[in-house]
Amino acid sequence: LGVNNYCSLRRRLLKLITGFTLIWMISASFDFAAWVREYGTVSSALYGVTYIYLYIKVLTTLDLTSHIMNIEIRLKTIGDFIQEYYSTANCYPGKIGDSILCSKNWLYTKTN
Repeated sequence: LGVNNYCSLRRRLLKLITGFTLIWMISASFDFAAWVREYGTVSSALYGVTYIYLYIKVLTTLDLTSHIMNIEIRLKTIGDFIQEYYSTANCYPGKIGDSILCSKNWLYTKTN
């Protein structure tokens, strides 16, 4: 299955990556400045390695998010293929599920 919505998916991912990176940079900068002010440069530099691990965790979460977004888009594409197939099919009276097949938006309707 090809991804027709690749541009919108890429745009959403770039917004997420930019937002999380910006938040991480601001948080790490203020935290590092507080450590330097209280404990000096040497211990702050040693503690600074934890910021890299935190950023790796953020990137891992963003990777999972990108996979979930890809699955969402592919499932929507499959749903659109199924919807197109059944909306172009002729309605045959007397067949089981006739009311389902004749409904043009049966896949996206909510049932009670």
